[in-house]
Amino acid sequence: MRDLSSWRRLLALLLLPLAAEAGLLDGRDRSPGFLPADEAFVLDALAVEAGLIEARWMIAPGYYLYRHRLAIAPVDPEAAQLDWEAPAGEPYEDEHFGQVDIFRQELSLPLRIEAKAESVELEFRYQGCADAGLCYPPQTRRLLITLPAAK
Repeated sequence: MRDLSSWRRLLALLLLPLAAEAGLLDGRDRSPGFLPADEAFVLDALAVEAGLIEARWMIAPGYYLYRHRLAIAPVDPEAAQLDWEAPAGEPYEDEHFGQVDIFRQELSLPLRIEAKAESVELEFRYQGCADAGLCYPPQTRRLLITLPAAK
């Protein structure tokens, strides 16, 4: 059974560029048995105080995010400076990436920010998989976040 899962995952990785280019895996994929990316990895971000944003992924049961595939940056780097670091995740032996860290259930990241405006647009890049053998293509989401006034 493990060999079949390995073959399915390898085949999925090989076909991802074609599927992504054809628009088949843009977060609205309805493959039987698998959630769309936006339901498997629910992303939200909120300014909790001046200079601090909390980004949070709610990760569906049976799914995980790769730590090494996380990237967060302001859309306009001249408008804001961002500082963050992902915590250590759960060690995982991935058949394609080797030894990696992953996150299950929830990932919460504090983002330190210095911005010149009352709001900032952040770009989030991430990638995750389902334990059942599907790896999603890298996801990119943009969120506009209203910042509280500095005191």
